[in-house]
Amino acid sequence: MANTKIKNEALRSSILEAASNLFIEKGLAGTKIQDIAGALGITRTNVYYYYKNKEDILEKLTLDVTNLAKEVTTAAIGAKDQDPPAMLRSLVIMYSSFVLKQPILFRVSERNEQNLKAKDRSKVTRARRSVLDNFRAVIERGVVSGHFRGIDPGVTAFSIIGICNWSAWWFRPGGKYKAQEVAEQIADLVAHAVEQPDRQLRARNNGREIVKRIRGELEYLENLIPERPGR
Repeated sequence: MANTKIKNEALRSSILEAASNLFIEKGLAGTKIQDIAGALGITRTNVYYYYKNKEDILEKLTLDVTNLAKEVTTAAIGAKDQDPPAMLRSLVIMYSSFVLKQPILFRVSERNEQNLKAKDRSKVTRARRSVLDNFRAVIERGVVSGHFRGIDPGVTAFSIIGICNWSAWWFRPGGKYKAQEVAEQIADLVAHAVEQPDRQLRARNNGREIVKRIRGELEYLENLIPERPGR
């Protein structure tokens, strides 16, 4: 019985993954259930056993990814003993890592939200609002405490989320950087963007930060140097 359940869940996940790739390649309108079945080497009946139609698949994909995003960001701000910079860093790393590890799902949900039923769009909107509220709460706390500049929390939250979400479109697994490394770079960028100028100055004069910055600049310069022929 347990093995059957595992197999069913595995096939259900495989259908979602195949559908995601096809929705990106052909769009929802251009994708047929037969295309999804063919990509997996199964019959249309197998697909229909789990999902009524392709709209049902899209609903599952979109609701799953937005609800998980809500859970990830809520968990990230759960450690109330962290100061705002540490909390924002954890939040950005956890959220952007979540995006980077499943970029196709994010692209599908962003591109096809208008194809959802009204009630499902409302559920997605509520989940995304929770993500925004989590970011805004951390930024507001940092502004009040003096850790962050006098920035508008709403505009800043939208901007940070946009940076994280956009990575789903340009990140390629197996490239120069791993997902976690990219997430940490995004977090560094965000931290420097919101910090108070005097805190940035102290950080620039910190020995560890100086070494870290030099290493980053050396890596950048090495990438500018063309490889010799034959190497």
